Amino acid sequence: MRDSSGGDAAETILERPNADSQVASPTNTKSDWDRGPNAWKFIVYPVYAWVPFFSSSITLPTIPSPPGGGGPVTPSGTTSGSFDGAAFAGAEIYKGKWSGMVTFLYAGLSATRTVPRATLTTDFIYGQAMVEHHAYKGLSLGGGFRRMALDLTATVDTFPSVGRTPGFWDPLLSATYRKQLNRKWRVSGHMDGGGFGVGSDIDIGAAAYADWRFAKHFGMTMGGAYLHFENSNTVLTKTLTIKPTMYGPTFGFGIYF
Repeated sequence: MRDSSGGDAAETILERPNADSQVASPTNTKSDWDRGPNAWKFIVYPVYAWVPFFSSSITLPTIPSPPGGGGPVTPSGTTSGSFDGAAFAGAEIYKGKWSGMVTFLYAGLSATRTVPRATLTTDFIYGQAMVEHHAYKGLSLGGGFRRMALDLTATVDTFPSVGRTPGFWDPLLSATYRKQLNRKWRVSGHMDGGGFGVGSDIDIGAAAYADWRFAKHFGMTMGGAYLHFENSNTVLTKTLTIKPTMYGPTFGFGIYF
């Protein structure tokens, strides 16, 4: 066909899309935790606090003949729980399927029960190092050790107080589960156990916490922790046995790089 001006029939023109009218496809923003499977990743917790509920059972060395006569007596008692404070510092390291955790703790703890009277006061220091390998869908298995050093004084009823400074190394087996919830949040659960009579008789620890990464290199961690151990310390055939339990909330500040 021709138009009235004699021109050729209108040709179909393929329009080039207008760049201004295009809607940009959303970018696939990765989590700050995603840096490739073989990248080194570090988390440092320079400020980490624990507010544990502390209690313990105490067994003092046997007294052959207590004042007032009678046969041998082994004083024992259980303290009531009390809230105390503990200062943490720690770090986590990741490389491929391997991960490592290092923790240092200092706590000044005390607990007392009135009837029968039992008191345990201790300055408590421990360092812990763990290495784990990813096993299946967020679960890692591994092991390590925990070093404990205590400066304690134990009293039961009117019997003489006993002071000791035991220190021991505990081998540990561990398991940790981690799950990334979204770009900013990750939850973790950890459990370890050991002692096996090498250091303490029994040593059990557990923790559950959430990491909130509010900036690329900074975040907060919050959760709770549990620790129980049993130790028998013998000096000159006189044995002092304590079974402390600590559990309570944790919170801290993390640096990620």
